[in-house]
Amino acid sequence: MAPQSPLTPEEAQRPLSLIFFAMLAAQVMTVGLMVFLVSQGAIQPIPSGNIFLAVGAVVALGAVSGAMAVTSVASRVRDQHLPPEEHLAKVRMLFIVRMAILEGSTIANAVFYLLYPEMIVLAFALLTFGAFIAFRPTVEAFRA
Repeated sequence: MAPQSPLTPEEAQRPLSLIFFAMLAAQVMTVGLMVFLVSQGAIQPIPSGNIFLAVGAVVALGAVSGAMAVTSVASRVRDQHLPPEEHLAKVRMLFIVRMAILEGSTIANAVFYLLYPEMIVLAFALLTFGAFIAFRPTVEAFRA
């Protein structure tokens, strides 16, 4: 059996791009569905839903802060001079964690918008959606 060639940054990034686009599609469908339901008046809003405004803000800001913290950890992983396979595995893991944090916030705020249909709550969902797109996995991020 021939030894496996080492994993290249391009090969490490490719599966994450697939995960990224699947998570992106889930967010687009969720936000789109919530906006559609609100526009159709399908769900009766909660009258005292101000709590969703506060929780939505905390979730959105916490998610963006968490994503930035994960990015900081990823840059420290780069400085550790790990073997290439271990480096790529850690960077992959950090990308998945960062994408999950941002996706969760987008979907949570989309649901909050359904329950408390104020544009600011939808803006929180779009903020984390924008951060999700900005923090997409790139080949450059996998280079040591």
